[in-house]
Amino acid sequence: MQGKLHKLKKFSRTMVGKMTIFGIIAVLVGANLGPILMARAAQHGEGEYGLRVDIDDPDGWMSEVTVNANEWQSAEDEYLTGNGKYFLTATLIIPDADVKQTTSIRTGGDKSENFEVRLAGTPEHLADDTTKFTYTMNYTNMVEHDFLSLMPYSEDGGGEPGPGPEPEGDTEAIVRLRGGEGSFDDSVYDEDGNLIEERTVYYADTYYEGAYAINGGHFYQMAPEDQVDGTGYSEASYMYNDDGRDTVTLGFASLWHMRYVDSIVVNNVNYNIEMDYDDQVSYLNHYGGQIVSFEIEVPKANDNFYDVVIKLGRNEHPWIGNFLWTADPEQQYERDCHWDDETGTDVCEIRYDEEGNPIPGRDYVGHSTLDLIAVQYTLGNEIDGYTTYSCDKNTMLCSQWESDKDGNMLPDAGGMGCSLDMDENCSISYLEFESHSDGMVDGSLVVPAGARVTMRVIPDYGYQVVNVNMAELEVSDDGIGEFTFTVSEGAAYFVADVVEAGDFVNAETDLVTDGSIDLGEGQTTLSHGSARLDVKDVDLTDEDIAGFEGAAEGYEIKNYLNISLFNVTCKGAEVCIGSDEDSWTEQVKDLNEPATITLQLEEGVDGNEIVIVHQKHDGTYEIIPTVYDAETNTITFTTASFSNYAIASRTVDAEPEDESAMSTPDTGLFTALSEGASVGVAGVLLVVLGVGAFVLKRRDAKK
Repeated sequence: MQGKLHKLKKFSRTMVGKMTIFGIIAVLVGANLGPILMARAAQHGEGEYGLRVDIDDPDGWMSEVTVNANEWQSAEDEYLTGNGKYFLTATLIIPDADVKQTTSIRTGGDKSENFEVRLAGTPEHLADDTTKFTYTMNYTNMVEHDFLSLMPYSEDGGGEPGPGPEPEGDTEAIVRLRGGEGSFDDSVYDEDGNLIEERTVYYADTYYEGAYAINGGHFYQMAPEDQVDGTGYSEASYMYNDDGRDTVTLGFASLWHMRYVDSIVVNNVNYNIEMDYDDQVSYLNHYGGQIVSFEIEVPKANDNFYDVVIKLGRNEHPWIGNFLWTADPEQQYERDCHWDDETGTDVCEIRYDEEGNPIPGRDYVGHSTLDLIAVQYTLGNEIDGYTTYSCDKNTMLCSQWESDKDGNMLPDAGGMGCSLDMDENCSISYLEFESHSDGMVDGSLVVPAGARVTMRVIPDYGYQVVNVNMAELEVSDDGIGEFTFTVSEGAAYFVADVVEAGDFVNAETDLVTDGSIDLGEGQTTLSHGSARLDVKDVDLTDEDIAGFEGAAEGYEIKNYLNISLFNVTCKGAEVCIGSDEDSWTEQVKDLNEPATITLQLEEGVDGNEIVIVHQKHDGTYEIIPTVYDAETNTITFTTASFSNYAIASRTVDAEPEDESAMSTPDTGLFTALSEGASVGVAGVLLVVLGVGAFVLKRRDAKK
């Protein structure tokens, strides 16, 4: 799991190593592991193409395959026809030891961009040590030669995938790739965004960071062994399918923060770059899977030799916002990783600062549940107009509408929408999202820069979210844990600290100066944040007062109090005291098991026997056993319900020290402790319970 984020981070920072995104497909498909579900377009009749479903599953792992299409051409030969949308869902049951929670995607043909593949839901681990995967594949505008295959891959491959084998085909070409003359200025920053140096980078040193393909084959990036010593270029053999045309289609791709400059020279002929890096919509139309790509048509070389000169430089306006997050404990701290040849695995060690403290991971948001809730962005320009796109899990709707550049709907504007819970194809353009395990332990989001994104961060009970540091941050008034921010250009991390926190006591009465609440280890009512105990004066009706006095017969009522319990979740500020202003609050009427409450009273209570009278939610009353410490003026009792209470007391004569005469009063209550009284069982109880208020503990925020 860590490897996936590790690769994305490397992509966002540097081009070292081989481009995993270009090579992973060929490696995984070539590995021939597990079942293969293949969907092919083929000519069924003259001028008519359809989809054929092929299954290669020798081990019987594929338990279910279903197809939902506009129409069947023929049930016998399993062809689907037409240019509508086709949905094919496959369910696989795979041994856990043989798979990761990801898939490879293989596309090809003249119109391979018409394929869309997505993982529906998250892998489900079954009781018999197997994993259930469900894949949904969508097909549009099927034409000849299009194909797609999907397969899980093994943990046993070892190491990060490299460029992989050359694409299969029937014709061999020799591609010579070199950098053009000239250079570009580049800035080097540290991880905190501080400028380290300005440098000059020559195109001759960056050409191999791009990738190429012929006739829709797999993209290939030159490997170190492809460099020809002393020549300044790389050369490799590339197998492709010759379709009989007088031209070949050369595809070029680079990671999203790099750009091809000026023109591309093929066999001494200049060709324009068929994309506009400086126009948002044009750029995004060529973007997908962390890369931008485009194609040019060139004459077929008689000797199938292609001398290609490119200039690959820094992309100043990527139009892409890419950020990562994780709650994976393995990424709580930054690590230095290296490949261990003996074990065949990555070995990672925690990094420490100069004082010997582990360095926190920049995107780690631990002890919490993270969820992507909403995305909204606006695309367009003043000439063609603007369109705003929005998806929201809270409303389960996706929609788009004609707008101004700020996303405001125009008068009489047209629009459309769909339901996330009813339409499996309901989505918005350009959005790419990944989550790698249940509870969204980690993930990534790629959207157009400037998008407004809402993340929900729910801390575990006993923790709070502080120091949310995202651009143009807005905190929801109603949505607990929801933070909305703007995604800037380039790569970033969702930055928030989740720190250990205690419970709060808010005493708003002259009768009580302090207090504490202990919910106990068995409570499950509060699942996140902290508890806040509010103790206030209360105005009662004559009927309520009569009810208390009747229940407290034999005791004198000293004080009336309202004791309320709230589940509080801090709104991400550096300082949080659990108030209504800096936290989301949810009132809790009842707990699944009693909590222990200690209140420190301003003044002592007359009498040597103290009780708590509780007005229950149904209007009835109960007497709660109470421990009173006259030296500290504290009372301690347990309750699972929160509403109105009364403190009552009475004086009882001292009992003789005969065991038969030392039973508790008829009420079954604890005898209060007073000066000179024997500590007994009640004193032991006080030692165990302790006295004092919980306080919120914080650690320094580290970014």
